[in-house]
Amino acid sequence: MTAFQGDALMAIFNAPLNQKLHPLHAVRAAWKMRAAIDEYQQTLPRESWVSFGIGVNTGLATVGNVGSQNRIQNYTAIGDVVNVASRIQNYAADSNILLHEKTFLQVYRYVNVKDRQSITVKNKSEPQTVYYLSGLK
Repeated sequence: MTAFQGDALMAIFNAPLNQKLHPLHAVRAAWKMRAAIDEYQQTLPRESWVSFGIGVNTGLATVGNVGSQNRIQNYTAIGDVVNVASRIQNYAADSNILLHEKTFLQVYRYVNVKDRQSITVKNKSEPQTVYYLSGLK
C-alpha cells in the first residue's frame, strides 16, 4: 500500500495481509526504487535531477481508515514508527537509503551497509541508530 504526502511517498508492508519477510520486502523495494529513479534521471539533463532519500523503519503502527466523518483519510498507517521513518528519511540525501536499527537487525543477512550513524530526531529523547544501505546480497 502506498500513500503520497506532499513530496513524500509512504509504503506500508505487512498490512492488510501478513508478510513473513516484510522488513526485507521493504528494503528490496527501497533499493529498486532508488535504482529506477537513478536510471530515469540519467535520461534527463543534470539540472533536472531531483535530490531524494529513503528511510526504512519497522515496527507496530495503527493501520486502517483514519479520521473523522468530515475528514476521512483512506487506508494509512500512523504512529511512532511512521514518524521515525519520516524523520530518518529527512536525513537521507544524495539518493541514500537509511535503515533504522530495528529494520537492519531483521535484514542484516541479506544486505550490505557502508556506515552506521546515530542521529537525533524530533520527539525522541535517545539518538536513533541508522545504517546506510550499500547493496543487497
